[in-house]
Amino acid sequence: MLLLKLSGTCAFSSIAVGYNLFENVYKSESNQQPGRQGIHLVQESKSHTVAPLCSNLTLSTQFPHFLQPRNCPINVYFIIDTSESVALQTVPIQSLVDQIKQFIPMFINKLESELYQSQVYITWQFGGLHYSDVVEIYSPLTSSKDIYLTRLLAINYLGRGTFTDCAISNMTEQIQTQMASGVNFAIVITDGHVTGSPCGGMKVQAERARDMGIKLFAVAPSENVYEQGLREIANLPHELYRNNYAITQKDTLEIDENTIDRIIQAMVRTCTSPDGPRKASPHDLA
Repeated sequence: MLLLKLSGTCAFSSIAVGYNLFENVYKSESNQQPGRQGIHLVQESKSHTVAPLCSNLTLSTQFPHFLQPRNCPINVYFIIDTSESVALQTVPIQSLVDQIKQFIPMFINKLESELYQSQVYITWQFGGLHYSDVVEIYSPLTSSKDIYLTRLLAINYLGRGTFTDCAISNMTEQIQTQMASGVNFAIVITDGHVTGSPCGGMKVQAERARDMGIKLFAVAPSENVYEQGLREIANLPHELYRNNYAITQKDTLEIDENTIDRIIQAMVRTCTSPDGPRKASPHDLA
């Protein structure tokens, strides 16, 4: 609602105020820096009727806080399977890991802080770990693309077994420890196969992450996958959080940019609901 302030030097017993609200329109300035939009308010006064008991009464307006864009930080945590079940699918061994190291920079470079439809200011942080039967955290959450990508490109194939439950558990602990505000997503890049479950099981740890408010996407590194395992990781609905996401396009080594765009679209729409962050639906990919 529009706030009205009345001031004057004479006494009055009652005031009748009849008015229509101003029409408020956000407009973006084209000369702002990329990813940021300036805002000014176009105001069209409709009518004011004031019936004072003295002639020097004045009326002023003050615009309420809800017209300000709200902030919505998004945190994206990558979990990368560099165990033998993934790395040994291709020759040379490291090549599939190298494909993942091309996919993630392409993904990161599409994440831009922006004022979305003049209503929500979105910012991004990213972190990550890779794993086999051990877990290595290569980057805590950071907003610096340069720092993150330098750390990402330094990782190498680990080999040995596949303990995906421990990887998801570590991710959840990292996000909790860093007290990441905003909306938290994890992108789990794995083939769905495991060789052991010393941390309680993949499904149990995925449910624990969900209970902490973390939304998990499952992305296949190749066509050789255990789909049931990927579905145990991914949030519901699977049409949104699994949906045949892959690192590369089918039958090629080309990075699947469509997977990247669909996941980012789902993240942004989750954050930009008129009522704030919400539960996503398959319609977010429409």
